[in-house]
Amino acid sequence: MALVRKNTNNKIGELELTFTRAFCRGGNLKAMIERQADLPQVLEELKPIMKQFYDADFRGTLLNDLLALGAQESHSTEPTTDNKPLQVLPDDWYHRLLARINQDSAPLRFCSHKSPVPSTIPLNPFVQDRDAIRKDGVIFKASSRAKGDSFIIFRAIGCDHFKAGHISRAFLHACPTAEGDLLQEFFLGVEEFRELSPQDSAFDPYRRYPLIEARLFNDQTSPTVIKASDIISHCATCPYRSEELSANCRVILSLNRKVLDSSWERQKHGNIA
Repeated sequence: MALVRKNTNNKIGELELTFTRAFCRGGNLKAMIERQADLPQVLEELKPIMKQFYDADFRGTLLNDLLALGAQESHSTEPTTDNKPLQVLPDDWYHRLLARINQDSAPLRFCSHKSPVPSTIPLNPFVQDRDAIRKDGVIFKASSRAKGDSFIIFRAIGCDHFKAGHISRAFLHACPTAEGDLLQEFFLGVEEFRELSPQDSAFDPYRRYPLIEARLFNDQTSPTVIKASDIISHCATCPYRSEELSANCRVILSLNRKVLDSSWERQKHGNIA
């Protein structure tokens, strides 16, 4: 809450109480609309407005952390087109997008629009670039616009631990579904930090402490495309040097409270070695 921009009547001693009451009322309302499943229809319709109004005030607070831990699923900003022109993806990014969509597009299969294949659908090459996307009230941007908002950890199909990298571009793409609808989704071009070699993995000191959700990654990157829904959270990162390692590395520390909470639950139930 930006106090310096609030109108006041110079009644010091009353302002603090007024702000505290307003914050608590907003907190109670936010908790109710986030947690209660059987809200009256009128409140259901107002949920997006209330969420947008209160998110900025509660980001970084304990209430925001508690609501994040209780959330069942993460949702990105509703994908809608704006006035920006459509652009053709460069071939290298187009093929990475094609590979990502085909990972979970069954029963449909897509192919390059330049090389049609029988029984597949040519993938639309047009995208709409975005400066940023918002997921659960958190903003993610390309590194060229805000370095600190670009470092992320994310899920990868077939991998049992998180991946890490920094965002190089964000864009909106549309493709058909098996039901005949047009699905619009946000995608991110990511410079993914490479995994440590098996030899170097033995010298990663953080893997012995799974509760802190930190790992070493090779400082070198390779480009990939992910969906916005693949994002887990932002991460903290810094260079890591050791004579025992054969390459320059980087520490990646998860900033996601959901990850920490699930790790704690696994340890309590004896599922962490």
